Amino acid sequence: TRWDTPSLKLFGGDCEVQVSGRRIPVNMSLHKEPTMQLFRALGFAAASVGLAISVPLAAHTHVASSTPAASATVSNVRTVSITFSEAFMPALSGLEIVMTGMPGMAGHHPAMKVSGAKVAPSADRKTLVATLPRPLAAGTYDVNWRAVGADTHRMTGTVSFTVR
Repeated sequence: TRWDTPSLKLFGGDCEVQVSGRRIPVNMSLHKEPTMQLFRALGFAAASVGLAISVPLAAHTHVASSTPAASATVSNVRTVSITFSEAFMPALSGLEIVMTGMPGMAGHHPAMKVSGAKVAPSADRKTLVATLPRPLAAGTYDVNWRAVGADTHRMTGTVSFTVR
């Protein structure tokens, strides 16, 4: 008995096996579909991982809360704090308090930066706390903040409140 070594030949997407000089076509569609399913699954997995990584990176630092609260009317304010959605880089972040209006003087004076406030980050680096040497006088105030989060994007904003 003579044994021929079978040969496999691919022609484009078709395949045939040649044994003892006879060509036997092989239906590769059974083999192509699982391969395509594998490539689709790998592509979907790669896209999912990419999306899972990019979504948190796209989320920038934003204000979670403030004391006094935004638009609040308060009295005897000795500290002002801004709490962010994530930890920030203290060296690149900060706040300033600006008096934007005085009772009875609407539109008669420019905004005045409040001096003497000592600004420091909390231990978890999610809150900026400004400690004032004396309570704020009656008037309207803006807290202009800037924060740089883990994504290294600088975000800025303003929280306003009124002291009576």
